[in-house]
This record gives sequence, C-alpha cells and structure tokens, in this order.
Amino acid sequence: MNAPDHIGNAISEYSITKRDKIPGIPDVKAAYDKLSVVMICLNPRTGKGNRLTQMLNILLSSEIKPERKIRKLEEEFHIPMEDGMGKELNQMCNLSDLVEEKGIQRGIQRGRKELLVEMIEKKLKKGKSIHRIADELEEDESVIRSMVEKIQKKEKGKIEDEQI
Repeated sequence: MNAPDHIGNAISEYSITKRDKIPGIPDVKAAYDKLSVVMICLNPRTGKGNRLTQMLNILLSSEIKPERKIRKLEEEFHIPMEDGMGKELNQMCNLSDLVEEKGIQRGIQRGRKELLVEMIEKKLKKGKSIHRIADELEEDESVIRSMVEKIQKKEKGKIEDEQI
C-alpha cells in the first residue's frame, strides 16, 4: 500500500523458469514451476492503474470504514455483498486492525526493552549492583541479571543487539 507514484497501481509476476545452458537434464516443467511471486504496488492517490487496482485500493484501504467499503464495492464494482460476503469483509477489516494493533504492541515492547537496556547500561557504568538496579527499576532481579549477561556478551562481540 502507498507505493510511490511512479510504481503505484502496478502488478508484476515473478516466476521460476528453466534455461538449459547445456541440455540434457530431463526435467518436467510441473516439477519446478511451483513458485510464483506477485507484487501488487497500490497507491490510491495516483491516476494510474485499472479497475482491479482501483478495487484493491478500496478493499485493502485502512482509511475506509468497512461499511463504506461494502457500499463502494457494490455500487462501483457491482460486487454483490450477499451470502455473507459483507460479514467476511468486516472480519477481514477487523483482522487487519488486529494485525496493526499487534504490530504496535510489538513496537512498544521492543522500545520498552531498549529503554530498559539503556538504563541498565547507565547504572552499570555507575557501578551499581544487579540487586540495586533491579530495585531502582522495579524489575525482577533475574530479569536484570539475564539482561546484564547479554549486555556483557554484546560488549565482547558475542551477540547482536537484536538478541538482547
């Protein structure tokens, strides 16, 4: 979503094909043509595209309410929302909200962890004990001890930041 204007509303397919450099391997196409990647770059603000990309821009928009999506799909694209399709669209919209919410929560947790590591590092430089750091940060001593061990391994170059 929100691709740059120069590629907005474009669809490309990438697939595996066989090119014999030296013939002789008796492959059957059905054995290797299983992978196909389709990239859909959407941008609702660009004038490029066709009815499919216009419909996908509406369907996948996080800015349009589900009720309005249903109405637009019915009116503009003549897609009937009977037989539970409207209900399924609502579920899909709720699912995207859930995915977004989980992503936000994950980011908050990562930020909290990074802040905790930063505060522990500062307190260690001041010569504070693990017990005192845990008390000041109101964290479980075992959590602080584990993080201190990882910080020390990081300083020795044995682990990456992401592993802390």
